[in-house]
Amino acid sequence: MIHEGKYEKFKSNDLESLVKIDPFEIMEGIFGGKYLEYRRNWKDTHEEYRDSKFPLHIDVDLEDACNQNCAMCHQKYRSRNGATMTWVLLKKIIDEGVQNGLCAINFGSSAEPLLQKELLMKGINYCNENQIMDIFLHTNGLLLDSEFALLLIDSGLRHICISIDAATVERYKKSRRSNDYDKIVENILNFIKNRERRSKSFPTVRVSFCVNPTNYTEKAMFKEFWADKVDIVEFQGFRHINETPATGGEFEKVKIKCSSPFRRVMIWPEGDMSLCCGYKSPDVTLGNVLNSSIISLWNSDKMNKIRESFKGNEKMPETCLKCLDSNYHIKNKA
Repeated sequence: MIHEGKYEKFKSNDLESLVKIDPFEIMEGIFGGKYLEYRRNWKDTHEEYRDSKFPLHIDVDLEDACNQNCAMCHQKYRSRNGATMTWVLLKKIIDEGVQNGLCAINFGSSAEPLLQKELLMKGINYCNENQIMDIFLHTNGLLLDSEFALLLIDSGLRHICISIDAATVERYKKSRRSNDYDKIVENILNFIKNRERRSKSFPTVRVSFCVNPTNYTEKAMFKEFWADKVDIVEFQGFRHINETPATGGEFEKVKIKCSSPFRRVMIWPEGDMSLCCGYKSPDVTLGNVLNSSIISLWNSDKMNKIRESFKGNEKMPETCLKCLDSNYHIKNKA
């Protein structure tokens, strides 16, 4: 941890974060020992590959669709099917989670959750009512208008994470294939103003920048612009997808440690449950929660075999091998 003025700088696995307001401290103040135990378990599943009886965290996509077509999107390997999750299914997921001590849920992992605003709000409110501690939202921010921002601020949402990946109009246009850079910035700044007017600490606001060969020259500009405006500025490595060049002297392939099979799962709009939001391939899809329980799939023979593969006792799924072999970081991450 490196102090940078009022910020603290963290590096872990494939992330680099500049933190002005530590959400963990705020959450501990709300939930006390329960939250500390959850974070200890989260750390232990990564450091020791420790098994848990139920996922600590569930990622949910409400619709298999996005309103952008980014060059570096990790979903480039497939075509989206446009499926939409029903409230019946979302409620089933949340209810089973609550029954089994679910600690965290995230809306928007491989798709844009604000395309389903009504369902999203219903889900966030229900999670808050049932005291799920960490409630996350990952979005590109295009649909984050002021009216909806107020709903989110009052909903019990704990964290909003907005991916931008550029510091100029020109770079945003190339990376995101969109002319809406100024709109994104305006939406985020207005969100923060509305939160301040409500005198609230939540949701914490994080902006992220996926450092890749198309945008790495703007990393310092991104940090400088957002450092005094949001709670967390995060820089990520990138996964090599067809349209993103992985060659060049500035980048190098890196090995990262994946702990997903021990701590989290992804549930897609039609109910399929897989290891993470990266891939929906058959070898990492565990079943469908419409006709099975989350806990039964989490403790299934297939899932247990995958966990053993991460411990080195079985052959790892081809999808996981491919993913772990596709991560790149900029050489100088200062």
